[in-house]
Amino acid sequence: MPTKANIEKVAQSILQPLQDGYMSAPEAAVRIKFLEDVLKKVKSELEIKENDVVLGAKIEIVEVGVKYAYHESEKWQEIKNKLLPLEEELKKIEEQIKIANRIGKSLVDENTGEVISPVQKISNTSYKITLEKY
Repeated sequence: MPTKANIEKVAQSILQPLQDGYMSAPEAAVRIKFLEDVLKKVKSELEIKENDVVLGAKIEIVEVGVKYAYHESEKWQEIKNKLLPLEEELKKIEEQIKIANRIGKSLVDENTGEVISPVQKISNTSYKITLEKY
């Protein structure tokens, strides 16, 4: 049954070959990536149009990814137009900082004489899997 309580049981049954040494972690990761892509494709094709309860699971129609058309507001557009020059200036400084980080030392902005120094790079590490097309 598709219940929260059974998630751990199913996960353990999938992990068992890995724990028993019949499958490596990279092989498991590739197989999982394949299944994720398959399930994502299938899910995108499903048409759920009403609330329901199926196999004990509650299905609800909900809004996701809500966005607002702020540009339709004159006041918003007025303020945005004031911000654009500052946003462009920020992008320019960010690009200069990236260059300073790449070369590993400070550089001088030829137009302003300002010293642009490298900054701490903050990132998360994960892995990416690209499946073959054929």
